[in-house]
Amino acid sequence: MGQFLSTYGGMLLILIVMIGFTFFMSRKDKKRQQERKNMQNNLEVGDTILMECGIIGKVVSTKDLDTIIIETGADKTKLRFKRWAIASKVDE
Repeated sequence: MGQFLSTYGGMLLILIVMIGFTFFMSRKDKKRQQERKNMQNNLEVGDTILMECGIIGKVVSTKDLDTIIIETGADKTKLRFKRWAIASKVDE
């Protein structure tokens, strides 16, 4: 047993650290995904949002569970997007 640890102890330690790192990173990603989903589902009319494609607009309708309608530009063009395409809320 002592010879095994002296031969493979360093590799075993690196493996344990890698597994721990992977575990904590996956938990962090899961938390971030949950926060984003909550933000997407709790939008209200009048919120300013940034879409994944870079468009910034104001929410005008959230009636549908899967989609939202935003208003953007000087001529107030209305666009329909899937909720998953919302990157973030923009603080004015």
